[in-house]
Amino acid sequence: MPMFLCSNQISAPAGSNNNKEQAEEKPCTPEQMEHVRRVLRAKTLYEVLGIETTADESAIKKAYKVTALKLHPDKNPAPKADEAFKRVSHAFQVLSDPSRRTRYDQIGEESETPTLTRRTRSQGMYSQELSPEEIFEMFFGGGVPNQFNSRSGFYRYETRPRARPTHAQAANASRSSFFALLPVLVIMLAMLMMNISSDMTETEFSLKRYNQFKIERRTLKGGISYFVKSGFDDKYRGQDLRRVEARVVTAYVNQVTSMCQSEQMQKQRLIDASNSILTSRSDREKYRAKADTLLLKNCLEFKRLQTIGIVH
Repeated sequence: MPMFLCSNQISAPAGSNNNKEQAEEKPCTPEQMEHVRRVLRAKTLYEVLGIETTADESAIKKAYKVTALKLHPDKNPAPKADEAFKRVSHAFQVLSDPSRRTRYDQIGEESETPTLTRRTRSQGMYSQELSPEEIFEMFFGGGVPNQFNSRSGFYRYETRPRARPTHAQAANASRSSFFALLPVLVIMLAMLMMNISSDMTETEFSLKRYNQFKIERRTLKGGISYFVKSGFDDKYRGQDLRRVEARVVTAYVNQVTSMCQSEQMQKQRLIDASNSILTSRSDREKYRAKADTLLLKNCLEFKRLQTIGIVH
């Protein structure tokens, strides 16, 4: 493979009589230079990551990991590799955030010009975001992959010594750790509440047929289908039966409401894609047609529940 000497400008050491910038030459390949050129000439953030405008979260993360590995300054000595690496980080942070992605799709890059709130102006146009290195470390644990083992399918990492954090940095790290754990705590709390709810209701009924819940019944109000264990009729009668069916209705309404919201979000995503300035005319028509024909089954069921007075 042909190799070239790529020159990266570095500042002269402190106290040196030479005030001019010194050039450090490292070997780089045509492929490395092409990776940099492709990212810097990309017209959209989707092109930066090499993905379609309809890419989901998984595709965005995968594209970031592949592209970032090719452009990390420690692995790619080509000129302007650091600039391309920053642009990849910026593209990932915009497109992985649903609200920022929607604004970008509707208005374009101008809506993503950051306000200089988190860091100082001298740190560049992406100052309110996580730094490119912070994003990289989220995926690769602080090490830079220096070798890929094709047999095992894993990267081997070399770690770099880090400077001892200051008191302010330590405090910021503590706050960051708390906010990073917050979603996990919310999920654990939700699971706990689900288990508590399960102890109260799922021992009496299920909205789906499984295991011992094989006998189908329907609520007196609304005709909502649910499943119970054998012996249910002997155990639950009168007031007890009405109490169980009230829980069935509540669980069913919550389920329908959640599914309806998901359907509406899916339809809105198609509409946003059809209105995006980044979408071609043919694709706009395709997304609009999908949005118009998308059947919101759970939303229709929600309206039925409203009609019969179960939902007010």
